[in-house]
Amino acid sequence: MQFDITTIDKKLLLQSLYIGSTACGLGVCEYAIRKTRGENVDTLSDEECETALLEFTTSNVGNYRIFDYHKGKPLKINFCKKKNGRIIADTYGYDSRNGRYQFFKIMLDTFPINEIKIIKKTYSPNEDDIKKHENTPSEEIVYYKEKLKLSTKHKDVYGTFWKLSI
Repeated sequence: MQFDITTIDKKLLLQSLYIGSTACGLGVCEYAIRKTRGENVDTLSDEECETALLEFTTSNVGNYRIFDYHKGKPLKINFCKKKNGRIIADTYGYDSRNGRYQFFKIMLDTFPINEIKIIKKTYSPNEDDIKKHENTPSEEIVYYKEKLKLSTKHKDVYGTFWKLSI
């Protein structure tokens, strides 16, 4: 999936995605060690977000890996600045480690529904990769698929997108 995050608060998005992620693999050890040392491993500070976003905010058009893993949590967050001014977040990396539709869930939990613009509603052709590491309950998957089916197509100065029904 892809979202137009041009008008979305990027720091709040990063902080929400971090909270929604769970340490896995070797990251479990890193997370535990950092926690034992007294480090804040449960949230991202504004300063951490500003550092992560520094290259993105000071550069022009292009793809930017904002986070790969951070404090043991798999974030895999990618933003893309388009020539037309649109800023796109691709959910594949995040969802492939944290569960199908988890990025979408966090968007719904964090931002008003009228601020959410969906650019691409599918994972194709990589959905099979996400299914390999599936940890999203099937009833949740059905719920988010239904939400997407009920979305309506719109167009603005940036192009076509879908908005969710209230």
